[in-house]
Amino acid sequence: MLNCINATETQEIRQPAVAGAFYPADPKELEKRVDDLLARAQVPEIKEPVLAVVSPHAGYPYSGPVAAYSYAALKGRKFARVVVISPSHFEGFSFASVYQGDAYATSPGNIPLDKLFAAQLAESNPLIKLSTRGHGHVEGRGEHSLEVELPFLERVLRNFKLVPIVMGEQSYATSRAGGCCFG
Repeated sequence: MLNCINATETQEIRQPAVAGAFYPADPKELEKRVDDLLARAQVPEIKEPVLAVVSPHAGYPYSGPVAAYSYAALKGRKFARVVVISPSHFEGFSFASVYQGDAYATSPGNIPLDKLFAAQLAESNPLIKLSTRGHGHVEGRGEHSLEVELPFLERVLRNFKLVPIVMGEQSYATSRAGGCCFG
């Protein structure tokens, strides 16, 4: 099993698993691609607070324009914390896994995690756990569903802390537990 988690002496950082495959690995090329997609996304003016967006998670040639439409709605808004909830494609487990490390790496840099909020989530429900499950490689295949969202968030929000949640199953109970961060 390959591992895409890079632990340094002080930080545990989840490394990109699909950079160069689902989206450009080169930071400048990635920035240009995301900026081009965002520039083409025509979003109606939204005056109300944005509480959530739904975005696809395939490779950018397939889902980039639709993802850009979702994230363009966040332009000009400020969020201190962003919770991204995604499915696990390669690993099954019976809970929502909140990455227990310090950051998620992207081509441009590292996105720091909101570890305090993540710990509070894990304490709030037994179906939410601090874990690396669903955030790494399984049998040589890297989970991509959460990772492909991050370059868009980096471009439209710039500074925020991330709470990355991967759901090992999408049962009603686990889905409701993961939704507690919005209630």
